[in-house]
Formats: sequence, C-alpha cells, structure tokens
Amino acid sequence: MAGSATRCSRPAAAQLPYPVQLACEPGRAIAAPAGTMIASVIGTAWRHGTVQVSLDTGAFHGLIEALESGRELRFPVTIPAAQERTPVPCTLTGPSCDSQDTILDRVWLPMPRAGDRVLFGNTGAYTTCYSGRSAFNGYPAPAVKITRSERESAVRHKGTYRYGQYSPEPAR
Repeated sequence: MAGSATRCSRPAAAQLPYPVQLACEPGRAIAAPAGTMIASVIGTAWRHGTVQVSLDTGAFHGLIEALESGRELRFPVTIPAAQERTPVPCTLTGPSCDSQDTILDRVWLPMPRAGDRVLFGNTGAYTTCYSGRSAFNGYPAPAVKITRSERESAVRHKGTYRYGQYSPEPAR
C-alpha cells in the first residue's frame, strides 16, 4: 500500500514548489478517532427478536455514512450507564420515522432504556458536515463542540462526555 501511495503521489509532488514528506487524504483515518457523537435513547421496542432503539439522532442527522454504506460501516457503540445490564441484539434507528433512517443492525449492547446516552466512536470525520446543518423532518442537526483537552470528546450531541464520565447537561 505504501508503494502505491508513493507511485500515485510522486508525479503530483514533483509539481509543488516545496518538498513533500507525506501526502494523504485527511479523512476518516486521521480525523475519525477525534470525535464521539452522543445520542439519547427516546424509545425501545422488541421486534422480530431484536430491540429497536430509537435515538434522537440518525442517518440524516450526522450518521449518513451508515445509510450510504448499507449499514456496513460499523461505528464503535457503547452505553456507559448500562454496562451492568444484559447484552441484547439491537437495531439503532434515528428519530425521523423515515424508512432509511437506520444506523446499525444487530449490534449487541446492554439493554437500552429511554434516556440512556449512546456513544458512537470514530465520528470525527464525515458526520456533522454531511448533515447539512439542516433540520431534516423537523429534527435539528447535532450540536458540535470542539475541545482541546485530551480528556474530552471532540463532538457532542445533547450532553457532555468526559473521559471516564458522562454528564447529562445540555450543550452550551
């Protein structure tokens, strides 16, 4: 892979008026780990052996790549306050009631409850920029907070997640 990158970038680098040591697309591989999206559970229901989990954010509110990838892009997901609960198979959906607003199928999580905060890791790239900052179906785009601390998440949605703890205070 490194050889392919060198072959591809060498002709382009030769055209630049300065030396190039590294050429890369600053997308998911670099920026994704910098963000955590936080959603709230607004409801749950058992359907066909799976818990359908309705969240206050979805494919049209920052997680569009789930839809574009056919739900094959697997975001790391956790519910910090529910770690002692029994894991169950879940389907995570957004709030819009649109048939395409499904984020993940068959993800095993501790049994979610209304009000739980769900953390999606690796959302520092291609999340809120794809939401268009619009209120799709009347739901607002996620709030964004950029922090410089190594102990805080880079992106938040309705609440604050700090390394090792969650505070349900609204974004300010």
